[in-house]
Amino acid sequence: MDDENGKVLEDIISKVGEGTGASIKQKPDNFYSSVVRQSRETELLTHQENRELLEMRKRWARWILIFIGTIMMFDIILVSFYGLGVWEFKDTGVVIAIVTENFLKILSLGVLVTVQIFKKIF
Repeated sequence: MDDENGKVLEDIISKVGEGTGASIKQKPDNFYSSVVRQSRETELLTHQENRELLEMRKRWARWILIFIGTIMMFDIILVSFYGLGVWEFKDTGVVIAIVTENFLKILSLGVLVTVQIFKKIF
């Protein structure tokens, strides 16, 4: 039964190929073969691109986490030293500004990476 359906589908596609002027350059059988080949090539390219994006995500995920961890450790040390009196700032707004800026860096980095990776995959 599947062979009959495959043959019917091949005949339909071959007839479409005849109507497009492809019959001048190719036989109908060649048109069906070229459609199948192009479809497979497109599918392979899509899978390859997605695989490369996933590999990139694995490669950079560790470094991004290290970068975010470094920013967080800096904030923890800054706030701890400031709270313990080890570091003195004349303007207390400096600590608030630095912590806020670093929080925004972490947030924007996460949003940027997430949007770019999922935009390319899906």
